[in-house]
Amino acid sequence: MGDAKRRKDSGRGQPREVKMSMVKCMDCEYWIEHEGETDGVCHRYPPIPLLIPIPNAVLTKPDQPKVGLGMNFYFPRTRPEIPCGEGIPRIP
Repeated sequence: MGDAKRRKDSGRGQPREVKMSMVKCMDCEYWIEHEGETDGVCHRYPPIPLLIPIPNAVLTKPDQPKVGLGMNFYFPRTRPEIPCGEGIPRIP
């Protein structure tokens, strides 16, 4: 797999090229493996919010609709062998 390049400020106002290696999920600091499974979740970014319809929600007013909304959050599931350009190698 090739190396990714990212621009970074050198501190003097001049951008410079930084060579980044591709890190597999299983070797990444942001990846957490699910126990007993081969997949894991990526914690590189904050969790993604997900609105869930809740039928027969307990409501205070009778004229309100009988469906409510709940919110859940999740991190993206990934396979251990998938590489990405944003990972940080895990320090043993």
